[in-house]
Amino acid sequence: MTDRVIAEVAAARERGSTTPINVCWVGPHEAEANRRRLLEAGIPCSPWAARTARTLAAARAPVVRPIPVVGEPLPPPASTDADGWLAPDETLRLVAGAGVPVVPWRLVDPGAAVVGAAGELGYPVVLKAVRPDLLHKTEAGAVRLSLADARAVRDAARDLERNLGPGPFLVQHQAEPGVELVIGAVAAPGFGTMVLAGLGGIWVEALGDVAMRLAPFGPDEAASMLDELRGASLLDGGRGRPPIDRARLACLIAEVSGFVARAPWLTELDINPLIATRDGDLVAVDARIRVATPD
Repeated sequence: MTDRVIAEVAAARERGSTTPINVCWVGPHEAEANRRRLLEAGIPCSPWAARTARTLAAARAPVVRPIPVVGEPLPPPASTDADGWLAPDETLRLVAGAGVPVVPWRLVDPGAAVVGAAGELGYPVVLKAVRPDLLHKTEAGAVRLSLADARAVRDAARDLERNLGPGPFLVQHQAEPGVELVIGAVAAPGFGTMVLAGLGGIWVEALGDVAMRLAPFGPDEAASMLDELRGASLLDGGRGRPPIDRARLACLIAEVSGFVARAPWLTELDINPLIATRDGDLVAVDARIRVATPD
């Protein structure tokens, strides 16, 4: 077998083939002489699969893309809670300022203002209770969906106050259904800020189907992130769903990478879900931002 491999590789090289051949070697110590013959013939031969995979990975020419120029650093937000989380209205303003379309919203005090805001935004609406230390609103039962009229909004507000206590509400026009995505970021001290993108909604933690890059980067790099997703086929439609505009989504991910690169005070960003609607729109319906605290 060793003679045959050496002969086949030699013949391929004589034909001008540049296809790399790497041998994954799994054998007893007594066969080490054969492995050395392969190495002497110029054929990479690594013991076991993991080392062979590392050899192949290291042999790949890296794709070098230009790093985009970003603007001046952004000023840090004025106030956060004790753990560094921004208020929902400030978070949505920053996300919108980063170039991400955000579903229309209002932050209001309880009472008649809730119904008034719902009427301004247009039914159906979503009602979310805003309370201290309430980050995962869905799990805490702090969200009411598909409220179709003023009575439904009043009843939902009263129910949330009974369960969660008094406090303000975030009223949002309910986005059209579609594929739920996530764009996020996390700062690694001494390294930079990593941006992630992938399938979102309730599946982001269950599936973990995301790709990551170091910010900032351009649309081409963002497009390569989408190609890495295990669920990339979901972006291309099927079963009656139209395909997602990948170029538009890649540009949006790149915009977010530029934003976080300009925000050295940002430690976490979570835009989830970002909905790709049937009409071809991309719209964020929820987001969180955490800021570095002095300690």
